[in-house]
Parts: sequence; C-alpha cells; structure tokens
Amino acid sequence: LKAGNADQPISTSRGTSPPAAAAQAVSAELAAMTNHTAARPAWDFNHVIAYGQSLSTGWEGWPALSVTQRHDSLMIGNSVRGVGEATREFLPVGEVAFRPLVATTMGNASAGTVLDDAAVAVLARGAAALGETVLEGALDYWRGRQMALRTARDDGSFAGRLVATACGVGGRSIEQLSLGTGAFNRPRMAAELGRQLAAAEGGNYGITALLWLQGEGNSIGNGCTSDR
Repeated sequence: LKAGNADQPISTSRGTSPPAAAAQAVSAELAAMTNHTAARPAWDFNHVIAYGQSLSTGWEGWPALSVTQRHDSLMIGNSVRGVGEATREFLPVGEVAFRPLVATTMGNASAGTVLDDAAVAVLARGAAALGETVLEGALDYWRGRQMALRTARDDGSFAGRLVATACGVGGRSIEQLSLGTGAFNRPRMAAELGRQLAAAEGGNYGITALLWLQGEGNSIGNGCTSDR
C-alpha cells in the first residue's frame, strides 16, 4: 500500500505511516479477541458429528481405506454410522460403547451388518454400499496434528479424545433433514449417546464440530429446492 504520493512507501526511516499504524492496530485488536464462533477441543471427549445427505454417510465410498486405527480417536459402536438410515433413531452398530475409529463398509439395507473383505470384493460397480466417510480422514489428520503439537510442546495439550459419528440420510432433501423432521433427531441422539458414554468413562463431553454435507439429494429436484 502507498500513502499520499504514489511513490511514497508507507514506512520510512522516521517511523510507520498512519495507514500502516492503523492496520497494525486493527490486527493487534483481532489477535487479542476470543473466537466465540468455533468450539475448541477442550473436553475429555470431543464429538464431531456429520449430518446431511449421502456424502455424509459414505455412499459408494467403498472399499474403505482407513481400516486400522491411526491414533486414539473413537466411534460409537462398530461403525461411525448407525444401524440404518431410514429411522428417526440413531442406533449404534453392535454394543453401545466407544470403539477405535476405523472405516467400515455396510450394505445400504444391511440392518447394521458390517461387510467383510470378501463381501466387499464382490460388490458390483456402482453398488450403493456405504463405505468410508469424510470423518475418518478428517479426524485422523486433525488428531495427528494435535499429537505432534503436544509432543513439540512437551506438555498435556490436546489430551482429550476425538469421537466421530455420521448421522446423515442418503436420498433425502435438505427440507426432509431440517428442524422439525424425524431425521433431525438423529444427531441429537448421537450427541446424547456420546455424553452418556463420556460420563461413564468419568470424562466431560462437548460437540466440537458439526459437519454438514448437502447438495446431491436436491440436485434432482424431486419435490424440493433444486437451485444451487
């Protein structure tokens, strides 16, 4: 930026020009502010919930790649998804307990059956099986960065664990997923399960992020908003 004469730089040997000083003052003010719009991962169990349409639950995201736990993140039950998508309830696959976060593949109408490698290998191209979601890679990366910072600082930073849950429903419109619909209960129920499990572990709980993935279910305009 130039102040006054176009050839006059904003900083000179006599000090900082008024525009530069004003910019620095605003920058310092912003840096000192507390961010009230995003939650920090400050709890013992930090829940990241994905909600929305088919992309949020990994439709056609098979074969799953993140099939071994990379760090110490968790999911509720034997998959980040619940037993089925068509119900108002979010029901975990298997026992209601914290499990190591790994990606799984499930049939679209499997009633909670996690497919083994042999079953995945014979899926037809384009099969609407539910595979890896955005959650596994996102939390693996985030947790890795947290642990690297904790090691660099040589302290207890980021001691809390990350928990991943996918509550979306494929094939529904945004209108059918919004407040006032049955599907809207699914992330609420997942959060309540997370809170209960955290309490059983003697830890506190909070929702650190809610990931919303949408668009594909409205692209066909089937009785719903279809504009971009």
